[in-house]
Amino acid sequence: NAVAARCLGGPPMNLRPGHVYAASHVFVPDDVDGVVVDMAALLESSGGRAAGARTMGIRPEHVALSETAGDHAIPGEVMVVQNLGAETLVTARVGPRLVVARLFTDNAAVPPGALWLRFDPAHLHAFDADGQRIE
Repeated sequence: NAVAARCLGGPPMNLRPGHVYAASHVFVPDDVDGVVVDMAALLESSGGRAAGARTMGIRPEHVALSETAGDHAIPGEVMVVQNLGAETLVTARVGPRLVVARLFTDNAAVPPGALWLRFDPAHLHAFDADGQRIE
């Protein structure tokens, strides 16, 4: 559930409230203008139950960084880079919230400032209003 997603793991899952629209197969976050995420696969696998007001989550290891826009990319700004040896944690501001990316490379070169955060929609998790995961 969403409580476990917030608490378990290091770092915990990135969570963002918003709305999944079944007719257009997209997720639109409540707090970031101009961001639309393709949700066709999740809507299909859930039999349409993922539609409605939802919290979407993605684990930090499923977030990648890019200097260019593209499919499944959202704009962000690098706030903190933590090199932990075998992995690097990058905290970026996306709208009013922070998103953490976990990169499994030694000394990952992360440019300061604006960047794009990419992810595979197959790794998204949907939670209902009660915080229960929708599968």
